[in-house]
Amino acid sequence: MANSTHQKFICAFHWNLIGSISYESLKVLHCFLLFTKLDSATCGFVGSLFSIIYLITRIADFGATNSIPPFHKLFTRNKENFRYFLVRYSLIPHLPLILGGVIIVALIPFFGPFADALKIHLPSAIKNIFDALANWAAPLTINNMTLYLVVLPLIIILETIRSFFRQFLHTIFQSKTIVIAELIIFLGYLAATWIPNIIYGYPLTLNLIFIPHLADSVLALIVFMIMVHNFYQTLPEGHSDLPPHLWKRVAATKSFNYLLRVTRHMFTSNFLTPLFAIKFGLKAAGVFYFASTLANTAQAIVRSIVNYSGGALFASLKDASQREKKQAFDLIAKKLVRIVAPCIIFMIINYRSIIRLGQSGEITDVTFSIALLFLIISFTEFFFILYEQFYIIEEAAEKLLVFKLFEVAIFYGLVTMSPSDSQVATLISIIFIRILSFAVIAINAYYNWKIMPNFMTNYRLALISVVVSLVASYFL
Repeated sequence: MANSTHQKFICAFHWNLIGSISYESLKVLHCFLLFTKLDSATCGFVGSLFSIIYLITRIADFGATNSIPPFHKLFTRNKENFRYFLVRYSLIPHLPLILGGVIIVALIPFFGPFADALKIHLPSAIKNIFDALANWAAPLTINNMTLYLVVLPLIIILETIRSFFRQFLHTIFQSKTIVIAELIIFLGYLAATWIPNIIYGYPLTLNLIFIPHLADSVLALIVFMIMVHNFYQTLPEGHSDLPPHLWKRVAATKSFNYLLRVTRHMFTSNFLTPLFAIKFGLKAAGVFYFASTLANTAQAIVRSIVNYSGGALFASLKDASQREKKQAFDLIAKKLVRIVAPCIIFMIINYRSIIRLGQSGEITDVTFSIALLFLIISFTEFFFILYEQFYIIEEAAEKLLVFKLFEVAIFYGLVTMSPSDSQVATLISIIFIRILSFAVIAINAYYNWKIMPNFMTNYRLALISVVVSLVASYFL
């Protein structure tokens, strides 16, 4: 691996690590303030709107963002290729999806009246769905019409484009500028939201939450567009023929990447928590609260490092030798272990205290076991992310998708046909499914590219983590 490429990766890795930890910490603080300032119904409504916004942006993206690294070198050969990629392969194909999402959000104010108008013509089961939608949209007032018809649709459009440009800029090792810019802009968003409320006593309305968010999206996109334009100016003029049937390769890569993202969510708290609520009741689902919060924060940090820094390194070595690719994989794996190992050690030593913070009343050993097993399931995702990134760069996402579908099929059989009503037994079974799936993916990767995971960590780091965790256990 060239020394310059290695240095770029190290720089990007450190900036993404610092940036993701800072950003996630600020986001947790923001969510905490929302929980304390809003009543439960309004807070749930705000959370639902945020979820809808980012769900639609992910659907509209349809794998485009994760498909940048495999074709990075091809489309940065010259200005003509770059324009062709940006317009033909990225902008035009996704406009219908973006517009469809915008229309859905614009119709939110009409959920209630629409439900009332159709109640007499619909079966009872569908009536209940429309009633739920109407109740969900109840916080809407006439003053919020601009929010639904203008602000939220614009956020969806801008955030979809922002996500694409962010991944591209990380792929060309512009992480330092991106991290600094996004942190400054996000701090501005927090200031615009909370200073009027906390210092001047303005009520925390939907407009006060989402209009600054729109300003955040606009400013970030302007910065990204300037950076992309500056990079575009460095590309040479001229013309180079693109490979035949390239659109088929790009379309296939996007589709497989999108399906991989969908199957990945089968083993996250967003899916497992409601699943356990249905299968075992709300009390069982409640023990996941703090566990899922910690796991989601850690996953966001790891994903930003592997997807951005790791994706950039893999993309730069797309046409390199197999030896260099193996070196890159080993390097990212070692960095990943150095981040994950302290987290795992801390969780193992302190998980009882952490879960106790979010529970009231008697806490049984079963409750602790459920929470710990849930954390283990969440942490297994870290190394899946690493392999997924490598498969995507090598344009072998279809193979990975086959393995993931096999994993989902076993999981479905476990949930629907298992006679066991034990939460602990179900979670242990899921862990074994994940281990089996990971073994198959790792064996296939070794067979094709001679790469293999390295779970060894630095003994000094492990010792320091144990000492820090034991000290923390005294105060928790």
